[in-house]
Amino acid sequence: MKDQKLDSYSHELLRCETEDETIDSLYKFAKFFNMERLAYHHLPPHQTNDFDEKRFFARGYNEQSVEAYKRDHKIFTCPISMHVNASGETLTIKEACRILNFSSKQKKFYARFFMPEHATGFVAPVFGRKGRNGVFVLTADREDRTHSPIELRLIKWACREAHLKICDIVLKDTRKSISLTARETEILTWVARGKSNSSIADIIGISPHTVNGYLRSVYLKTGVSDRTSAALVGVRTALIQV
Repeated sequence: MKDQKLDSYSHELLRCETEDETIDSLYKFAKFFNMERLAYHHLPPHQTNDFDEKRFFARGYNEQSVEAYKRDHKIFTCPISMHVNASGETLTIKEACRILNFSSKQKKFYARFFMPEHATGFVAPVFGRKGRNGVFVLTADREDRTHSPIELRLIKWACREAHLKICDIVLKDTRKSISLTARETEILTWVARGKSNSSIADIIGISPHTVNGYLRSVYLKTGVSDRTSAALVGVRTALIQV
């Protein structure tokens, strides 16, 4: 039965075209293992166009709690997500409660949202392409709903596959939103390879002043203000190949 669920989940992911469809597929898979709630933070790296658009998805939670979570900007400051993303370690719900230093207000909120009194589950970091990380929180209401090590590995594997799929979707959308001309792409590629404006001018047969003009256009399109950041955006969004 588990093998069938794995095959079914893998095929569903291949058909997913949006982030929501991907999370829905993962949630269905997690429910097979008695996980009743799922939350996911998508954490893009610095210097990307969508850095300030940290994505958050939740399934199985009260809609009012989810809206409050988004409205109060907890998506940007959640100590649970920040801790596991920085440490790279998976924590059980109880470990997260014990390790993290919540304020009384945070304790009250998370007790209602992520961590009902008798919840079991875990908080897991996932690492994706182009420096895109994420954090999953999966919980069940009853402490007697334990999971074997194999089941936990399967759930974590499914989370990682969903995260990689979402990375692909986001990067595809990001590439669509940035359109460089052939000359801009060529110049940005040489910048990423460490060439100065003078060297680039000699290589492609134009003046350094013209190179600088193209770079200013690249900065505007990529939303950055310097050559290093532009090169990073170019590489991370696959606009250029170094």
